[in-house]
Amino acid sequence: VNSNIYQLSGLLSDVTYDFYVRPICSATDTGFWSACNTFTTRCEAQLLPFTEDFEDIDMPSCWLQEYVNGEHDWEFETSSSLGGNQTPHSGSRTAAFLHQSYGDGTTTKLITPLLNLATVTNPYLTFWHMQKNWSNDQDELRVYYKSNLSDTWILLAEYTNNISAWTMDSIALPNPSENYQIAFEAVDNYGYGVLIDDISVKGTPIMRNVTTNVNNAQ
Repeated sequence: VNSNIYQLSGLLSDVTYDFYVRPICSATDTGFWSACNTFTTRCEAQLLPFTEDFEDIDMPSCWLQEYVNGEHDWEFETSSSLGGNQTPHSGSRTAAFLHQSYGDGTTTKLITPLLNLATVTNPYLTFWHMQKNWSNDQDELRVYYKSNLSDTWILLAEYTNNISAWTMDSIALPNPSENYQIAFEAVDNYGYGVLIDDISVKGTPIMRNVTTNVNNAQ
């Protein structure tokens, strides 16, 4: 068994599977199933336009979190869970990275699904965000991208000052590819939290040249 590699086919995208094996020594001698592994298949890259408004209480499908400092999760909160008289930009929920304890600097990336930017020109990201300070305590937000899964994150923009009302930003996306990802990295410095909402990734569709043959009947 150790010398053979078996490639599984027919699996669905973004599905968690349990993998079992059992010994079969002969037609009349079969052992019990034994759990070997659990894995989740990768999501397929999504075509543009891509939007997310975080209206579900759970993590949106194919989004990921990456802990940078500590292990604190982004959450999807209603107005009742947000301090400082903050509310979602639209709908009933927003993505929020809220403080845990004073000055711990907990940092986590919220990562989009894979995006296929190869079918558009001039791709760009728009999103709404807020990071209201609490006295002199200021949370921070940084936006990163990478063109391939094996790449390191590259900084696109950073926001380190008080943003007391919902503000929209638009960022051009460099080095587009078929497996593109964007990360929103929040730093907890005991402010009122980093909030993001109504994310959109768009571009100008690439028009393909089409040749039409016309036969003129005489």
